[in-house]
Amino acid sequence: GKEIAKGGHPEIQNRPGYERIFLKAPQWQFKQYGQCGKEVSSLFPELARCVDDIAFINSMHTSHSNHYNATLGMHTGSFTVTRPSIGAWVSYGLGTENQNLPSFIVIAPHSPYAGGQVWGSDFLPGAHQGTRVVPGSNPVPNITPRVSGKLQELELAALRRRNQQHLARQPGNPELAARMRAFETAFGMQMAVPEAFDFTRETDA
Repeated sequence: GKEIAKGGHPEIQNRPGYERIFLKAPQWQFKQYGQCGKEVSSLFPELARCVDDIAFINSMHTSHSNHYNATLGMHTGSFTVTRPSIGAWVSYGLGTENQNLPSFIVIAPHSPYAGGQVWGSDFLPGAHQGTRVVPGSNPVPNITPRVSGKLQELELAALRRRNQQHLARQPGNPELAARMRAFETAFGMQMAVPEAFDFTRETDA
C-alpha cells in the first residue's frame, strides 16, 4: 500500500492513533482502454470495451471514510441528512417517455450501505424514487397480478375514485398524490415489465 502523509487527509489530522495510515493496494489489475485512455479494473472487461462512450466524473471525491455516510453522500449530496437522490432529481427534471415503467430504476442485487435512502426521493414526489431491480426470474418483486386483468381494472377504478374523493378533501397532499400515481404505475408495470426484462430475445450484441 501507499502511506498517506499526516496532513494529506482531513480525517487523520489531529486524531490520536492515526499517526500513520496507508491506502490499500488494489487487488485487481488496472489497464488503460480506448482513445480516452481511461483505466479500468480487470473486474469489468465489458465496461473496458466502451469507455469512450462513458462520461466519467473525475472530480467527485469524499472526505468521509465511513462507508454508510460516504455512500449516502455520493448519491444524495449529504452525509447525514437525507436528501433526494441524484436519480430522483433526474426523474423529477426529465420524467419518462413510458408511463408503464418507472423513470428511475436501481440495479441492486444486495441492499447497499444506507439502504433505500440512496435512491429515495425525500421531499420530491414519491413517484420519483427508484424502483429496485434484482437478478433472477422475478426482477421486480410483487409485480405478478393475483387476479384477472378485468377484475383488477375494476378494483383500480374503485380505488381511484375513493382516492380522488380523499384528495379533494386534502388538496395538495403530496403523499396521497404519489400513492395514487404509484398504483397506476404498478398496474402498467404488470404489463410492461415481463417484456422489458425478457432477455431471451436479445442478441449477443
